[in-house]
Amino acid sequence: MNRSEPATTSNARVEADGSPCAKCGHVNSRNANVCEKCQAHLWVVCHHCGKRNRRSDNSCVECGHRLHRSMWRRVAKRLTGDRRNISVWQIVLLIVVVWCAFKVVIYFAEYSPPSPE
Repeated sequence: MNRSEPATTSNARVEADGSPCAKCGHVNSRNANVCEKCQAHLWVVCHHCGKRNRRSDNSCVECGHRLHRSMWRRVAKRLTGDRRNISVWQIVLLIVVVWCAFKVVIYFAEYSPPSPE
């Protein structure tokens, strides 16, 4: 799907059946904001256009942009916090860890047990 064209998801199903929960699958009433069964949020707002979308949708109904972050981005945010830049101390720490791992591998590769006499 092209980002310039809107998604083809129909809201008719939402109005007729209610809003399905993305977490537990329970079908809630049309005007509910949270799931009646698990209390999860049913709606998410598009960061690009501001349109309210079902949480179970992958892309915005209005503009077609992705609504959810990928798993890699979630993990990266937990590791780096709000900053996306790698600091100098993180680079130094990475170099030290790689160097130590290299030394351990070389030590075990060159290790020869003492011969019994």
